[in-house]
Amino acid sequence: MSTNHTPNYSLCQWEPADRVLREDFNADNAALDAALARIEATASAAKTQVQQLADVAYTTGFPPFVAGAYSGNNVNGRVIELGFRPKFVFVVPTALRFDTTEFFGMAVDGRSSVHLQIVDDGFKLSADPYGNGTNGNGTFIYFAFR
Repeated sequence: MSTNHTPNYSLCQWEPADRVLREDFNADNAALDAALARIEATASAAKTQVQQLADVAYTTGFPPFVAGAYSGNNVNGRVIELGFRPKFVFVVPTALRFDTTEFFGMAVDGRSSVHLQIVDDGFKLSADPYGNGTNGNGTFIYFAFR
């Protein structure tokens, strides 16, 4: 039987005068086996978490931006829902018209403009009574970056 033991797993540390027993080796091996199994389980869980993160990172399944189009309806404060809070949005009319003032919009998260504002689930548009703004008369396209 050993006089001393290691601080972390209490493995045997024999002194010259100690009697060496087979049971001590078996207990040490069982402790080492359990510790290695815990390490393997932790590593496996970490690998699963990394794979899950990689599956939703910037891949074709979760692109870094979305593009779309909408028809303006002259409603000030209309929200285009995206399902995420974008970091940057760019809106531009699809056709140049001469009967109204053309509006395009750009917004960066945390810095809104009069014509475009980022909100939790997408972006908010502007319009005025004359059909101007990012939700005025016409069709618009947008690019929203995650």
